[in-house]
Amino acid sequence: MCPPDGCPENQALSTHQSLSNHQWKPEPEAAEWIGLQLTRLCHNNPLLNDFSRLLNSRVSGRLIDWIDHLELQSLSGIEESGYREVGNDWYTHSGALLPPVQYGHRDNVYLKVDSVTDFVAANRWRFPFRLHGGPLDPVRSATIELDAPAGLGVVERHGISPTASSITIPAETRVKTLSVFDEFVNRERTFPSEEHGFDALTRLVDQAILDVGQELACDAFFRAERSYWQSRNRAAQVQYMRQQSLGLGWGNHDHHTYRSSRTSFHRLIAVFEQFGFQCRERFYAGAEAGWGAQVLEHGPCGIVIFADVDLSASELSNDFAHQPLDETDTPGTIGLWCALHGEAVFQAGMHHLECQFDFDLARAQLLKQKVRCMPPFTETPYLQQCFTEGERWAVAPYKITRALENNWITDEQAQRFLAEGAIGSHLEILERNDGYRGFNQSGINDIIKRTDPRAFGDDLSPQQIIGQILDVNESVADLEDSSEFILGD
Repeated sequence: MCPPDGCPENQALSTHQSLSNHQWKPEPEAAEWIGLQLTRLCHNNPLLNDFSRLLNSRVSGRLIDWIDHLELQSLSGIEESGYREVGNDWYTHSGALLPPVQYGHRDNVYLKVDSVTDFVAANRWRFPFRLHGGPLDPVRSATIELDAPAGLGVVERHGISPTASSITIPAETRVKTLSVFDEFVNRERTFPSEEHGFDALTRLVDQAILDVGQELACDAFFRAERSYWQSRNRAAQVQYMRQQSLGLGWGNHDHHTYRSSRTSFHRLIAVFEQFGFQCRERFYAGAEAGWGAQVLEHGPCGIVIFADVDLSASELSNDFAHQPLDETDTPGTIGLWCALHGEAVFQAGMHHLECQFDFDLARAQLLKQKVRCMPPFTETPYLQQCFTEGERWAVAPYKITRALENNWITDEQAQRFLAEGAIGSHLEILERNDGYRGFNQSGINDIIKRTDPRAFGDDLSPQQIIGQILDVNESVADLEDSSEFILGD
């Protein structure tokens, strides 16, 4: 957890120093080494190659985006690529978003899934399995029993990273994890004030940690959060249905994005730190945009959070993640979203979940399911990003009246919100290459402005829609011409 005086990157340094402690960069050597291993493994196991193609055609996924870890007989060249041994024959790359690698006596690829049971149920007709571990274990896996030089398996994790030593939890704690998850799913999200809400949530999290520990409580909380967000977003429901057809769940999640009002931001961060999150880099999009963000990461759970808040340039040298922010006369993009929909951690739910895909293929395949994407806001060789078209939510009339009386919105905007609602949440489509684990600040600034409820460009214009259809038309045609797979479609 962060120390009481804030994380090192949040202490009172110059603006440049404070915002540049985490300067992630592409790691092409490491990515190339992993790519060579996957090419070899797919060659040695036709089943793995076919399942990789199935991921591509059914869920717009790439094999690299779903890997939990690799077990390899030969580690030749791994340290030259930037990987370092971290103990027990495990190797990781601290600067890259690439899977950990363990030395083993057989080559194996393990994919990450939400539920081994769901994966086996969806794929038992394709191949035979052997299960390892039982329900409610922190780690459970299934290996596909076929004779091949390279093996394939899936792993379900709850609060434990691939490189951590295996643990055993008491039977009583396993049962309590079900109760903790149930409490998080069914928790109250509407309160007389945000202060009351955070008091209640803090107590709930404290009790969950007391019952099952920090890591299992964190895992349960974010499974519940993804479920609530999904219940309010059609694009999420469509993509989840596609991924769950293979029993994968949201195993490809990249980061969870929360929006917060200024006065509640320090309390939101405090809740995340209860779970054991640590502060990573932070962003400031510039005076014109008027917002900032704190990135947090939970190593054992493999969860990253992007927490957004309205922010001024004068506040950058402060520890804005931990020091209370004053309310302003006029909310910015983030504040107005919260004023209309509620805090992301309460009534609204997450602003978006970002998942890893084959970028062009995801847009093409979702378009065939009548899920449109907004224009990309990041297009680089190592990072591509776009939002699905925003889900429009009804807004309570009293919230619109309050915004109008405070001159936060115009009469015309108020009428539009009453008649049509306001943009709420998205699914974000992302493709990472070269092991890049950072974010594009200028691109994020652009998309934040385009998703401001007051902007009249919430929806795509007919010209944009036509342009997007033309952009992906070739990809769609390629899909229609794709051959059948031996695993079935």
